[in-house]
This record gives sequence, C-alpha cells and structure tokens, in this order.
Amino acid sequence: HAGGSGYLEVGDYVKDIEAGWVEVTNIKSTEGEHLTYNFVDMEYGTIIAEGIVTHNSGGGFTCFMPDQLITMANGDFKRIDEVVVGDMVKVFDIENNKVKITPVDKIMTMFIICILTMVKF
Repeated sequence: HAGGSGYLEVGDYVKDIEAGWVEVTNIKSTEGEHLTYNFVDMEYGTIIAEGIVTHNSGGGFTCFMPDQLITMANGDFKRIDEVVVGDMVKVFDIENNKVKITPVDKIMTMFIICILTMVKF
C-alpha cells in the first residue's frame, strides 16, 4: 500500500477488488494503547480487508484493530479477532493481478502504544 512508502496519505490510491483504484479521502489518527492483529507466513504478501487490498506485515509489526473486517473466501466479512488458523481468506496475487484464496497460517497479536491511523475512501 501507499505506493511502497509504507504510509498512506490523503490523495493516495488503494486497490478495491470491485471498484479498482480508489482515492484515500480522509485519515483519522487514534492515540492510545491498542491490541493489533496481523496474519504472517502467508503465501502472498497481501490480504483483503473489506474489499481493499492491503499489505500483510511481518517482521514484528501488526496493523489491524480487532474489529477490522477481513474478506473471507466465500465473500463474507469476519472480524480479524475472530479469524482462526486454517480459515480461508481472500488475498491478492500482485504478480498476476488476481484475487486468490489461501488459508491463514499464523496470527500475530501485539499491544502497541502509538497513534493508529484510520483511512476513509
């Protein structure tokens, strides 16, 4: 995401699996201590959250709040804190520009104290 910079800004574009490229129109920061989630050791470096292609962090970083909706293999949404290892989720194969389905291999959680960013499209 963020064109490889690692940070989204208003005016950047993200890939929506239905609508194509959509513009980020608003960013809201939330300070405090937060439990965050991420999937690691997945076949592809992306996951699809509420229809938006997003990176799948590794290396000790987590970036999704517990109520983040993940796009499941059947198209339904499920909160990331309810996803379990083995669940089938939609991911995006960047090299072939295709949505794929893959199992969740590992879930990482971490408490962080910082400013988290909420993005609107």
